[in-house]
Amino acid sequence: MARPARSKREEFRGGMRSAALMHQLASRLGAKNPYHFARLFDDETGLDTKWTGKWRKNFNGEKPLSEGQLRLLSCLDPSITRLHEEGPSNLWIALWGDVSDLWTLCRTRYCSVFDDRLWSQIDSEYEFSTERNRHGALRVLEDEITAAEDYGEPLFLSHLTESIMLYRLFCHANIASPDKPGVQAYRCIHRCLDSIDIWYELDQLGIFYGVREEVTEMEICRLGREARYRDELGLEMHQIALYADEPLAWVPVPRAKRDVLRDIIF
Repeated sequence: MARPARSKREEFRGGMRSAALMHQLASRLGAKNPYHFARLFDDETGLDTKWTGKWRKNFNGEKPLSEGQLRLLSCLDPSITRLHEEGPSNLWIALWGDVSDLWTLCRTRYCSVFDDRLWSQIDSEYEFSTERNRHGALRVLEDEITAAEDYGEPLFLSHLTESIMLYRLFCHANIASPDKPGVQAYRCIHRCLDSIDIWYELDQLGIFYGVREEVTEMEICRLGREARYRDELGLEMHQIALYADEPLAWVPVPRAKRDVLRDIIF
């Protein structure tokens, strides 16, 4: 039986997965472009793909990797399938994974995102009684991002994935049982996307604009269906797309920061 045709959205997401994976592999091999990658791949595997242009559209995100291509790439690294499914720093799980899997991956339910230990070590150290709820986890994440911004410290891709996972958890929770909507979660996503360090990493993987489009679409859908969320933000229906595209522009600047900005400008 023929495989069902992918939808445009599935093709788009598959292209993002492909671009990120190919750029990760190219970086590991020291490849500077798709042709260089093909030459190094051929040297490693004994195959001949450099004259076919086999990888170019995958690098550009124009075409998802096929199952056959993934098998070939597994010759370079047995973890290829996992990387393709999970994404860098679990980004694809955060964006598209089953929402029931997200909470167990949130570091802020116990500790800091900056904690660089393996998650299995962290998870085994803490007792359930010390686990934060999603509101507490969001406060920890927001404080951590604020501290990094104030002290000029870099943010990591794991901050972005943590923000997206918490955002989706709030979305799911408010559909099931209306609660405080966690308006800061979406703003945390954009604070991460505004970070030069995260922008650079996503841009190097060829997926910055794709990630931005995905989260914007999620927020537009949420604002369209959740009246309480719109009310919390003080938005009218015609303002949804504007807010989803640039949420930080809608946040009032504290007086102390206004004074600093005025002194810099004048």
